[in-house]
Amino acid sequence: MYKLNSKRKEALASLVKSLNHRLQITEEQAEEIFKDYNLAGVEKDGKTIGCLMSKENEVHVGIEPEHHGKWYSKRIFRQFIEPIVDKYGSAISRTTEDNHLGMDFLTRLGFKKKGDWYVYTR
Repeated sequence: MYKLNSKRKEALASLVKSLNHRLQITEEQAEEIFKDYNLAGVEKDGKTIGCLMSKENEVHVGIEPEHHGKWYSKRIFRQFIEPIVDKYGSAISRTTEDNHLGMDFLTRLGFKKKGDWYVYTR
């Protein structure tokens, strides 16, 4: 079973692994880039395998490639996104134009494309 955890260092390490195929950054660089973000780890069997990030109402997800298509649950999504939507009225995200998996994932989650951003509301 997958669940959220608050292990920032492990979440960051998992984020770096999730980006490895598109972007080569170190954990130190990731820490600098995401220093103002709240990070939540996605955990399976005691191991952090992904990272959910938020800064105000901007959200992003990084999951290690071997867990793509397996980790997502509505419970985890609601646990992460509902407090953000409650506070800001919406959640926003974006991805690079060549990241078709990311665009498809955001669409499946219920985000709607508006300009450069994907927007989630209830």
